[in-house]
Amino acid sequence: MSKDKFLKYEKAYVSDCFCHCLANILMNSEMNIEPDIILCDNISLFYDMQTHDIGINYPLKNNAPIYIDSSYQKYIANSYGMITFHPVQYADNGKEYANDSRTDMIEIRRYISDDSQIAVNRIIHLLTDSKMIICAVDVYYLKYHKAHLKMHALHYIIITEINLKENWVKVIDEYHFTGSRYTGKIAFNDFIEARSSLNPYNESYEGISGVPIRNLWVEVQISPLFPANTDTILSIIRRSINSLGAICEKTFRCWGLKALKSLCEDLQNVENWDINHNFYFTHIFRSAIKNISKNRMRFSALLKLTEGRKDLAETIEYCEKSGEYWLKLSGVAYKYGVQRKPGTLANMVKILQDILLMEEKIHENLISYMEELTCRNVITK
Repeated sequence: MSKDKFLKYEKAYVSDCFCHCLANILMNSEMNIEPDIILCDNISLFYDMQTHDIGINYPLKNNAPIYIDSSYQKYIANSYGMITFHPVQYADNGKEYANDSRTDMIEIRRYISDDSQIAVNRIIHLLTDSKMIICAVDVYYLKYHKAHLKMHALHYIIITEINLKENWVKVIDEYHFTGSRYTGKIAFNDFIEARSSLNPYNESYEGISGVPIRNLWVEVQISPLFPANTDTILSIIRRSINSLGAICEKTFRCWGLKALKSLCEDLQNVENWDINHNFYFTHIFRSAIKNISKNRMRFSALLKLTEGRKDLAETIEYCEKSGEYWLKLSGVAYKYGVQRKPGTLANMVKILQDILLMEEKIHENLISYMEELTCRNVITK
């Protein structure tokens, strides 16, 4: 696809700038891959009863696309079943860049370097092959961004061209949640500053500030044999059934419906938690809950792509409703963090109990759908 004829991906349930860039890369690839299939996590919930960490399949880590330690790698792999996130590599002169790709996966390789020239040279090399490249920047240095010279924060954009003679870089930043959408040229010097920023900590951008950018860039490799088809969708549904019905070992960590039940019970004793209640509920918990809400919306979008979507109409409705209730919960959680009123806490518990009923129904319906599908296939054969 020509970089001058750029298809724009705009979905409210993808509110992560990295995933938004990745979606646009996939949609504009030669294979024109449907991003909703790739970005769909299997529907689940993670909760740690001891630390009160919460997430989809692993504790929420805002900078996960950059720095993922080995203990979380397996959860990332389970979450995005068709993407392999390779460990971040340090690039230096003479670096051999991997160009192999498995036939059944999308490969995500991330590189950092403290030498801006090494990073620029690699990006220019990749752009000569008509590839669009995802780059991390500090929004503080982007003149088109509303945070320009106001706040530091890590952000991902797409680079399509670098002109060293005229000193400009062509970027695509269609991430609409920032209110700073832009497609066009920026000054090369601004680009370098944004890429080499120390990205000082800013409380307003908790999780995406306080981490040096280090010229991070992301290379996406897609095999021509990549199977984005019905079998792919069904594999995600199977993982979702397993995730929701996970039988947790005797540990503080639990997943799926068990995690949801544990969270409901724990919240009733929240005043005894050894945490900063205001910060936890207005920042950590609220952010995680919003992420979970969008997970449910992404999953419903995936179900709409299945051949048997008519049979899944009720399940899709429950997924969307669940997503709405998780989003509602994020607002109530913020209110509780500020006010700490018993009535607000009771409202949180009630919302979670309603969500539990919906997600139990989702689990039952998915099991029934897969069983019916298996029976049909047996009869057909």
